[in-house]
Amino acid sequence: MRLKGLLEDQKRKRSIVIAVMPVDLALLTVLIPGLSRGDDEEYQVYKIAKGRRVDKKKGSGRGQKPEERWDKVTRKDLDPEDNWVAEGERSATGLVRSLERAMQMECAVVPVVVSAQFRFPALSFYEGLLKFTPGLAVDIGRVALRRCVHDFGQMLQVSMLSGEAVTSIAVEEVHDVRGLKQHLTQLHGLPPRFRQRVFFHGENLEDDVKLDSPMDLDLVLLTFADVSAEQVEELTAVAGRGSVSEVESMLQLPQDPDLMGAGPRPPLSIASGAGHVEVVRLLLEAGASGNLAGNDGFTALTSASVQGHVEIVQLLLEAGADKNLPDNSGFTALTSASLQGHMEVVRLLLDFGADMNLCGLNGFTPLTSASSQAHMEVVCLLLQEGADTDRADSNGSTALTTASLNGYIEVVRMLLEAGADRNLRDNNGMRPREMAAVGGHAEIVRLLKGKLA
Repeated sequence: MRLKGLLEDQKRKRSIVIAVMPVDLALLTVLIPGLSRGDDEEYQVYKIAKGRRVDKKKGSGRGQKPEERWDKVTRKDLDPEDNWVAEGERSATGLVRSLERAMQMECAVVPVVVSAQFRFPALSFYEGLLKFTPGLAVDIGRVALRRCVHDFGQMLQVSMLSGEAVTSIAVEEVHDVRGLKQHLTQLHGLPPRFRQRVFFHGENLEDDVKLDSPMDLDLVLLTFADVSAEQVEELTAVAGRGSVSEVESMLQLPQDPDLMGAGPRPPLSIASGAGHVEVVRLLLEAGASGNLAGNDGFTALTSASVQGHVEIVQLLLEAGADKNLPDNSGFTALTSASLQGHMEVVRLLLDFGADMNLCGLNGFTPLTSASSQAHMEVVCLLLQEGADTDRADSNGSTALTTASLNGYIEVVRMLLEAGADRNLRDNNGMRPREMAAVGGHAEIVRLLKGKLA
């Protein structure tokens, strides 16, 4: 079978044939350029089967056609002999799986051997490289596979203006320029889409342009634009209003989303506190930092947590926001959410590993904060998660002391059941029952003395 025809046949089956033995890797670097010129030379194809070479053209069984023999290439046949596998890969199967992960396509490992004029003068050179450079097998395989796919598949070929190849992407994987840019950011570590420009035959393609056929595309990466103080203020203002289109337009300049104006907080923190989910998505996509604090120390996560915006809190946590950063008062997002009684936000922060025993400047923990406002569900959740019941604030008051002073008998019961120490004294030597007496809460006094069931 002609190699070109073989590749075209495999393309129809949504797979690409590629060789991984040193001799074959060397050959593919020679053969692939010829394929693009429509080279019709015939190559002999073999299959590796448990250490022995089987001529595919002759078949391998009575009545078995060559094409059927080809279809029976399976992974169990990909591990013939250890010395045929590049060092650093446990087997040929491991190598092909590396290729599959890299290219997101199905690959089959078969040797492709030129039968006539090629006698592999560089064979020992390639064997040496593969022996001492384990990654080279995958690198050469990627180059070969990209070229095969580009020649025989429906691909978008993306390159820098310098000619350096960035990637090849199947047309069906992205629907438009926006999707392509997001793909380049997520899978190739390139800057956000707002800092990418994609050109086709010199024309800048807008994000909503459909990509439904093979193309050779040029990519340009931009730095942030120099913007005026008015533009910085404007981005903060439109983020606070929740204007998605205006935020998108300004980010396309491209404007740095973390620039702060004269206001107290950066755009992401403003949008997070206001509950504008889509604006938050845009700013995060543009690379805005979830940990950038305003003049009051409020990060975007704290701003959203104080207001109880669960969806935004989740977006920020998934984007990597630091869940334990304190504001200028020492309150973390968890302490602030606990103080406000935002149960779902508290639960989400705990799920992401927020520290429930961190103290603010005044020593308030999330448990003390929730207890001071009688947020029963939050207190219960924190206790279930193992919050320290006896952590004292700067005045020496514990959650039990605070609840006793304020007359929250159900919170007091809950804390006692969780093992809170009823005899701890504050900085003035006062115990919880004495603070309950100061507040005029006789029933709590009796409970703390153990005289109330």
